[in-house]
Amino acid sequence: MPVRRLRAPARERDELVADVDERHPPGASAELQVEDAAVEAERLVDVVDLERDVVDADKPRAIRHAAIFAAVDTYLTIASRRETRRYSDRPLPPDVVDRILDAGRLSGSGSNRQPWTFYVVESRELLEQLADVVYEPGNVRGARVLVLMTVRGKGPVSFDAGRSAQNMLLAAWNEGVGGSPNGFTDADRAAALVGAGEEERPAIALSFGYPQRPRDPSSRPAVEWSRRAKRRSLDDVVVRR
Repeated sequence: MPVRRLRAPARERDELVADVDERHPPGASAELQVEDAAVEAERLVDVVDLERDVVDADKPRAIRHAAIFAAVDTYLTIASRRETRRYSDRPLPPDVVDRILDAGRLSGSGSNRQPWTFYVVESRELLEQLADVVYEPGNVRGARVLVLMTVRGKGPVSFDAGRSAQNMLLAAWNEGVGGSPNGFTDADRAAALVGAGEEERPAIALSFGYPQRPRDPSSRPAVEWSRRAKRRSLDDVVVRR
């Protein structure tokens, strides 16, 4: 059965920084200092426990950032990712699917409106039906999981949907899961198949699965993955003034 709204289950997180000094006593309300408040404000909604994530402001920012994110190579994930349209029969673990969905949920959006709903489709019967209303049916028929994202409201909601979708695709690849986006030949039929509300409009369908032909991102550096990508050169797309 498709899931209309999904909240990732609460999980224990490794504590990023152990130091909590007198400026942030246990139980007190913590004020998180950010480099760019305008950009980060929308991410601080409904944060329950900031104490665990307090960073020593006396340390140089570069050192603090490197210490926290040393194990994460976002650029390698971006540079090594390719669209995956052929999937193996290996099922996706529920916790992996939840992390992919949570990456979409955490995406920024205009005025923090979060206009999306994620319909998670695993039923083979429903996947077959949805394959008939997208541009690339094979991507859907072979997927282990399909996420059909709808949006509602006015304004740049399609842009918000794109931000959320890219988050999910990158989070998936970080888990070794391939993915590919798909558009709709019959958006109304797609909405009806998943039981979307009247105010919801299908924005994009994302197919996910372990690649039939796996690739190892660590097999070459990010700069080499970038060089091999079939993309216009940086000089061709960048105009500096």
